[in-house]
Amino acid sequence: MSDRAKSASNVELIDGRFEIDLDAPVPALNSPRAEAYEARDRENSRASLYGLVVSPGTAWRGAAAHAALEIRHPALLQLHALGPYTVKGGKRAAVLVLERPPGPRLSVRSAPLDDQLVRTVVLPGLLDGLSGLHGHGVRHRAIRPSNLFWADERKESIILGECYSAPPGHDQASDYEPIERAGASLQGRGEGSDAVDLFAVGATLAELLSPPTTEKPDPTTRLLLRMERGSFEALASHVHCTGALRELLAGLLIDDAGRRWTIEEVRTWLLNPRANAPAVVRPRDGTRPYSVHGKGATQPRGIAHLFAQNVDAARQDLQKGQLVRWLRSSLGEHDIADEIEKHIGRADELARGRRTIDEDQVARVCCLLDPVGPVRFRGLSIMLDGFGPALAQAVLAEDEEAQKSITTMLTLGLPTLALRGPNAPAAQKALEAVHQSLRGHLRSKQPEAGIERCLYELESELPCLSPIVREQLPIGVHRFLAVLDRYASTVQVFAQRPLDRHAPAYVSARLEADLLKKARAKSFAMRTGPSEAITDLAMLAMFQIQSDAKPTPNLARWLLERVVPSLEGLRNKGRRQRLIRALKQKAQEGDLAALLEALLDPREFRADEDEFRSAANRYHALGQQIDALARAHIKRAQIAGHFGRRIAAGLGTAVFVVACFVALLGSRL
Repeated sequence: MSDRAKSASNVELIDGRFEIDLDAPVPALNSPRAEAYEARDRENSRASLYGLVVSPGTAWRGAAAHAALEIRHPALLQLHALGPYTVKGGKRAAVLVLERPPGPRLSVRSAPLDDQLVRTVVLPGLLDGLSGLHGHGVRHRAIRPSNLFWADERKESIILGECYSAPPGHDQASDYEPIERAGASLQGRGEGSDAVDLFAVGATLAELLSPPTTEKPDPTTRLLLRMERGSFEALASHVHCTGALRELLAGLLIDDAGRRWTIEEVRTWLLNPRANAPAVVRPRDGTRPYSVHGKGATQPRGIAHLFAQNVDAARQDLQKGQLVRWLRSSLGEHDIADEIEKHIGRADELARGRRTIDEDQVARVCCLLDPVGPVRFRGLSIMLDGFGPALAQAVLAEDEEAQKSITTMLTLGLPTLALRGPNAPAAQKALEAVHQSLRGHLRSKQPEAGIERCLYELESELPCLSPIVREQLPIGVHRFLAVLDRYASTVQVFAQRPLDRHAPAYVSARLEADLLKKARAKSFAMRTGPSEAITDLAMLAMFQIQSDAKPTPNLARWLLERVVPSLEGLRNKGRRQRLIRALKQKAQEGDLAALLEALLDPREFRADEDEFRSAANRYHALGQQIDALARAHIKRAQIAGHFGRRIAAGLGTAVFVVACFVALLGSRL
């Protein structure tokens, strides 16, 4: 991972090798969510590089970037390194060190590109670059003319631009997104499948083949047009090109992802460009448009889109039963109508006011109308595979309102409802288990559960956002433990808990299931019962085992200081002090698992328990003896009192007789 150093000339050092000159911006290479600067390689002065500083608060694609470090492909900008960087205000951001593109962007043009140039240079370059990414399990999600570069002045090849500095699809105009994702919020578009990139290829080719000054309708109108007429009709009908190229565009811009051309099919077309595009089969239109707030739609997807934009109008329509009647009479979709009535009530119940419609129910209806589209709720529209980037963006940007809305979406089970709808595609069923699990985390009372656990389950490469480590961007398990260890060495932290709401969620999400179960079991192993401190030690110990991380002696001492109060359960003071000394020696080794085992050594607790029972038995026996002696003492006192009274009475009588005798004798004298 990257180390940072800073010189007086305002140069950042990434990975101990790459210098980013923050006094030398390169605006021409900026990305929408990142600023470009000059960069140099200390080990290769001939390398042409630039550094991209991601805007703080952006959920950049950590997993894709880490995978890209291993990719070497001539049609892709090489990613050389990534690391953390401190920007103004003390916030941390990611820095990407990239190969510098040799030529201008393809969007810089004054006329449509020639058909031959598109077919022989642009398209093969796009296919080659995407093949390189897809082969490593990464989708580009940022294919557009402004993110493609000429590789040379002769325009004999192209290079795909970077795709890591923003959530997938975030920087795309809606025209480059498939119809099911085009209406989603930017941060919630999701990664999708290879077919999503192929759609962007088709939209890019249609743009490059069009005059750069072509006027387009506003995005909302254009999106509704695509929903009603199909993407090919809306995006490519105006394109002037050969018939073969039109067939290519039809194959790439088809709205049914399952029938969209693959890379292999496009390569086949390149070898033999014939008219073999699939026929465009559009969903059935209603016999009459359904109007929402003055705008009409003839298909359920368009209605869902309009409902999400006009929630109050949607509530009124649903309350009156208008949608259900339209679905049955105009579209013949009785299954969807039945499912909607199941969730919001029958028309007669609504008409009598027995049931009312709220925004939650509008969101449910939208899920049933458009199960392959985004989940729409409170101004957010998030694809079923886009909840991770959307939640990460909300947390990083400290957008509490968005976090609350996403939490409510998951708690209400809206994603699961969409997956179970009557028209839900079978290909998405695998996501149902994921969203069921997320809902379970939100309901759980465990310290490692909650929305934080959902975040780290969904975003596998997101750094831990705990306040203790957040500013260091600890990407990866090793760095997370190393940052905690370094933190413990620099400040007095022993009264502070090392794992807050974020950290246990981060650790749990990255622990293997059996190790997590083992950690929880060990946290209950103390005779005094579970404690927060022991739970933290157990989880971090399992984490260190799984990751094979380096020893962390400072972290071990920190954890031990918090665990020591749990040892008050040992009755033998000498044993307790001896065990604490042994544990302190063990902590110096930095092996958290060894420290945990020594802490939970059953022999110490068994011996302490045996000694306590023996002492208790002795105490009981002595008590009985004391009681017996006490009873004997009372009896002797009673006997002594009896005899004392008799003796006293006898003595009293004798004294009385003597006194009487003396008195009598005295009277006679």
